[in-house]
Amino acid sequence: MVTDNSGLERFLEVVATAEGYKLTAYDQPNSWATQLLQDLPDLVILDKLGEHDSIALRNAMREDPNLEGIPAILVLDALPAERPSWLRSETLARKPLTHRNLRLLINRVLYQGGLVLSNGLLVLSPADARPLLAELLGSSERLKQLWLNPQERESLVIALEREGWTEQGLRRLARRSDLDLYDMLGWLAFGWTVKTRQQRAYQAWKWAESRPDAKIIHSLLAAYVEYGIAGMEKVLRQEKVVVAATQGGQRDQGWLIRLEAQLYAD
Repeated sequence: MVTDNSGLERFLEVVATAEGYKLTAYDQPNSWATQLLQDLPDLVILDKLGEHDSIALRNAMREDPNLEGIPAILVLDALPAERPSWLRSETLARKPLTHRNLRLLINRVLYQGGLVLSNGLLVLSPADARPLLAELLGSSERLKQLWLNPQERESLVIALEREGWTEQGLRRLARRSDLDLYDMLGWLAFGWTVKTRQQRAYQAWKWAESRPDAKIIHSLLAAYVEYGIAGMEKVLRQEKVVVAATQGGQRDQGWLIRLEAQLYAD
């Protein structure tokens, strides 16, 4: 681990020892990366070190081709308002840390082929995941209904993450980087025939290309292809997108709902 917090170091030593892992701590701002190179670990836990938080430390690792491939857990007090896009693919641990949560995160990262659920169950294959996810989601019809409601979709994603079904873990199981979270859930739980994000964006674009706000929607769909529905929503928030009026000077309030309906049409 990389930290100058002696209390956190002692806590992690207890957790690592209990799980049968060896922990080495680096606390020197100018030499921690060099020390990692001398004895490459299976996992790095990044905390604050001097003026650098875990995001800055991970960024430094990403810039070194000898360190960028080492799995990491980033310990954070809170998510910053402005954060790099690559952070979405990282494993994050929010303070205060608990023995149980940290143990689950460590096992989840080390078992890269699958994920560890909140009850400690290790899921290593789609076959392992299918009955568990199907029970949790209820039915394919229920998943479709929830996904088309932004508030219910967000609540569902939070509930899944709480149980240990993180997007990163689901991608490891599905072994696909080009699928929407929606398609991964549908395939893993119910055996759906999936569409790539590119295919879903194309079918939505066929609906949007003749609209007066087609240029804006095109940028949203580009973000969707790159980062999924969360990427599209991020562009909406950051750019404060206002879609052009369409009829009688009245702003089209339902445009986003219709756009998402086109995205997720089967």
